[in-house]
Amino acid sequence: MGDIHLIRKLAYLYWFKRRFMAKELTLYGLSPGHHPFLMVLYHMDGVRLEELARVLRVDKAVSTRMVRGLIEEGFAYRERDRTDKRAYRVFLTEKGRALHPKIVEMIDILTEVYLDGFSDEERILLVQMFDRMVKNVERAECDLNERNQKIMSKSSKDAGEDLTEEPGSKKEEDGV
Repeated sequence: MGDIHLIRKLAYLYWFKRRFMAKELTLYGLSPGHHPFLMVLYHMDGVRLEELARVLRVDKAVSTRMVRGLIEEGFAYRERDRTDKRAYRVFLTEKGRALHPKIVEMIDILTEVYLDGFSDEERILLVQMFDRMVKNVERAECDLNERNQKIMSKSSKDAGEDLTEEPGSKKEEDGV
């Protein structure tokens, strides 16, 4: 099996999910990117903005932008953290809580579209395979981060070497 075909198919499934969620969520003034935030907030109401970004594996800027959209549409609000005045905690409003069952329904519909015609055993096996793929990606991400840190560390050390010599200088030619 050509790997490009697997990647293309995964990308198509993601694209379909985004399009489906966009169609449904625009009725509420939201984008497809908002639904993961609503889901996490439903289960972790009052979470710090940094923790929300970590749980969803997005950077803080993305988290801030998505939460701002939820606040502007009246689905969430934020308060200063009582223990760390620099941080904010994010809470769902009643309007945000009321949207949760609708999002769960959207996800259920999408899941049924994806898994139509699959047996129970095939569904279980597919979830297990995706779990393995997620673990592979998490491991690769850690390896990549470690490799990048080593490269940056080496670059910093190399940059600290004698940078005053011009290429082709007498010192360089002598191997000094």
